[in-house]
Amino acid sequence: MQDVLTTILQPSRPTVIVDIGANPIDGEPPYKAMLEAGLCEVIGFEPQPEALARLREAATAKETYLPYVAAGAHQ
Repeated sequence: MQDVLTTILQPSRPTVIVDIGANPIDGEPPYKAMLEAGLCEVIGFEPQPEALARLREAATAKETYLPYVAAGAHQ
């Protein structure tokens, strides 16, 4: 069953979510319902080997987790 917003917007493709530091240390990710409803794909970055292994083990076909650190430019 789709939610009202999805029905109104009628997206032509899934949203792509980039999760920097994908280790779920604070509970479930805020996009979990979207993922379960098939409304998004997730690309996660998690450099901690143990956390990365857990994420990959539990991942669905719509989730990709990479072992990289995402760093921004400093001025």
